[in-house]
Amino acid sequence: MAQQQLDETIRSTPAVVFTQPGCPYCARVELLFTALDTCTKLGAAKFVSVPGGSELRAALRVKVSATSVPQVFVGGQHLGGHDDLRQVIESASAAESFGSKLDQAGALVEAAGSTAAAAADQTATEEVQKWPQKIDW
Repeated sequence: MAQQQLDETIRSTPAVVFTQPGCPYCARVELLFTALDTCTKLGAAKFVSVPGGSELRAALRVKVSATSVPQVFVGGQHLGGHDDLRQVIESASAAESFGSKLDQAGALVEAAGSTAAAAADQTATEEVQKWPQKIDW
């Protein structure tokens, strides 16, 4: 049941971020998507809380072979967690950029097209540059 719910959420939403309350890495990724609001469609990004010990968290663990959150999916494609997303944003070519992934997934405002993808890339790069390399606990 939880696996079907997980798969349906990933399939039906252009961008999905699985999070856990109180997770600082999740909070950063949520802030990144909040900063992208000017170029993403309303409702294009969905945040799903998967507390430790939940059936949905167990299904996520099986799907991505990872126990950590956040886990980010765009257009049904697993981009990974916090560090993976940072790497996608910082090192992608124009054709494989984060903005182009959002555009291909149908998450960007339709009227803007590649302009929205470029704006998303710029916003994402600026937001990720604010992230420290490491959180000291």
